[in-house]
Amino acid sequence: MKTRNNRLVVVPQLAVMPQVVVVLLLAVALVMLTSCGVKPPLAPGVEISEPQVEEAPAVVSEKTEAETAFELAQGLEEKGLVVDVLRLYAKALKFAPEHEKDRVRSSLNRFLATVDTAELEGIAASEDASFPRAEILYRLGLNYGSQGNNQLAIDTFVRFLQDHPDHQDGENARQLVLLLQEHLFKKNSVGCLLPLSGRFSIFGERALKGIELAVQDFSNQYHVKINVLIKDTRSDNDQTVTCVQELAAEKVAGIAGPIITAEVAGQTAQHLGLPLIAMTQKTQVARDGEYVFSNFLTPEIQTQALASYASRMLQVKKFAILYPDDRYGRTYMNLFMDKVIEMGGEILGAESYGKDQTDFSDAIKKLTRQFSRQSSFASTAFFIPDSPGKVGMILPQLAYHDITGCYLLGTNLWHDDSLITSAKKYAVNTVITDGFFANGMNLKAKAFAERFRSLYGEDPGFLEAVAYDTLTMLVQTAMEPGVNSRADLRAGLSDKRVFEGVTGRTMFDPDGNAQKELVFITIKQGEFRELSR
Repeated sequence: MKTRNNRLVVVPQLAVMPQVVVVLLLAVALVMLTSCGVKPPLAPGVEISEPQVEEAPAVVSEKTEAETAFELAQGLEEKGLVVDVLRLYAKALKFAPEHEKDRVRSSLNRFLATVDTAELEGIAASEDASFPRAEILYRLGLNYGSQGNNQLAIDTFVRFLQDHPDHQDGENARQLVLLLQEHLFKKNSVGCLLPLSGRFSIFGERALKGIELAVQDFSNQYHVKINVLIKDTRSDNDQTVTCVQELAAEKVAGIAGPIITAEVAGQTAQHLGLPLIAMTQKTQVARDGEYVFSNFLTPEIQTQALASYASRMLQVKKFAILYPDDRYGRTYMNLFMDKVIEMGGEILGAESYGKDQTDFSDAIKKLTRQFSRQSSFASTAFFIPDSPGKVGMILPQLAYHDITGCYLLGTNLWHDDSLITSAKKYAVNTVITDGFFANGMNLKAKAFAERFRSLYGEDPGFLEAVAYDTLTMLVQTAMEPGVNSRADLRAGLSDKRVFEGVTGRTMFDPDGNAQKELVFITIKQGEFRELSR
């Protein structure tokens, strides 16, 4: 043993060391060489396998991950990165320990209050699960309520409660729904939109008569007074929007109408969450919103009914179409052709004519050339979608060209006394479809027609009848015991229920358009008569 610079140094005496010490020293030397990246030489035949070392997984505490996400979210708030901030807050909320969740949620709600409603709507509509969906829905409900869109607020809170029933804001949402419903919904009060002035006032005046008769009937059906607030749209889009907004402010349960300005009325009602049943042929109006319905006679319903009746009841397999070259004629021609083909029928030909034309020989000859081999037209049907005035000129010319014995199919336009006057002799084997027939088999239609005649001294038409039915089904649904909100009313109307009315059986399809059981009419002995099904 020696000392060197005041340090104790042990000098090994290898010659006298036990062998075990030598082995230990060799092992130490091997470890040192290996740590330096040097593989020591091995004796011949000797192999050393390297140890398999598994890396220990990095352990990050949930609290650390939550805190990191929380700090990043707060740092990005001022940069306006809404999507990133919301995802980070959602992550912080997920991993934060229970005693920290309130702090995270408070910061998240504070941030949500600064985000535009339209942006929140877009995020809420996405399927991305990385967003704090519960908090977003709750905030949307608050926003809608503060903006006066009470029905949308109710719908959003209801969705929030359905998707997140155990959320800590659940009880607040329930109380808000009750409060909004109380201030929003008068189930015995409905609105009605009609063009009582302007260029389409004639239609509004006719529909008003049906509305007035319905109001009279309500007084005998319900123990409370049914208030019907009638607004004049003046056949104007801007005025229609104003009328819808005014009715919403009056807390009406829903709206019947309008007839002409249905598109803007539907859009406004949908935005306000206000059920509306328009009286329009335009099926797209109802498709644009879940709160919007339409109850009217459409080209789709009529062509479906005519093709089905001719194929199944009359056993007709071959069809020809003669139509005016205008929007009405082309629409009905295309729809009817599609329905016939769907049912396995054959279209022998389709020819058009000009709207001002009075001689239809060329179109008729073209049709006859396409099926000239036929010896008889007994199993053939001619579809002519035009006014009674034009049809009154066409039918005699068909007979002149020896087209007789066939069935003649027409839309509700044919259901007019002028057709009997002008073409009584030639209107044989006619099948006309319509949504209302006062002298038919429907007992409700007969009773309605009798009351209408006694009140107004004239016969009602389809417009008067469908206005009566539209208001009736709206009030009938609103007055049901379980209907306590506009959302309930909307659900009731779309619940696949069948309404038995003066225009027959009516049910709204998933798009909100009425599917109606039409009547089939023929001309016999100089008068219209209903055909059996």
